Amino acid sequence: MFPILHQIVSREEFDRIADTCHSIFQKNEVLKKSSFHQHLLQLEWAEGLRLATAQLIIQGYENGGDILRMANNIVKLKETEATVKSSTRYKEINKILQVYTMSLDDFIEQPGTTFKKLLDHIFDHIPEQLEQHKIEVSA
Repeated sequence: MFPILHQIVSREEFDRIADTCHSIFQKNEVLKKSSFHQHLLQLEWAEGLRLATAQLIIQGYENGGDILRMANNIVKLKETEATVKSSTRYKEINKILQVYTMSLDDFIEQPGTTFKKLLDHIFDHIPEQLEQHKIEVSA
């Protein structure tokens, strides 16, 4: 339905990241049966950083990592927003797609305020819809 406008990571790049993990994790005789955490404690800092970065990006070959999913979600939402904006169907019914982005830091620091902003975004048009239908809401 939606054209692919951007590719964040090619299959070959993803495979290279996975290969980095496989080349470091449990390859050293001393760390053959060690956990990821033990690797980070015992590897030289540069190798530990390479392993941690690769793991954060992919977090398992089968399911992909949060960093890739977050970036992909942003790209896909922007692609969808552009598609909807240029759609004659949506122009005819006078609808737009609005994407709301919230900072995790803001949510951690002020969960109530941040969640209220999200609800305000979601339900922004509810009062005018209620007015159109003459529905009265008591607080």
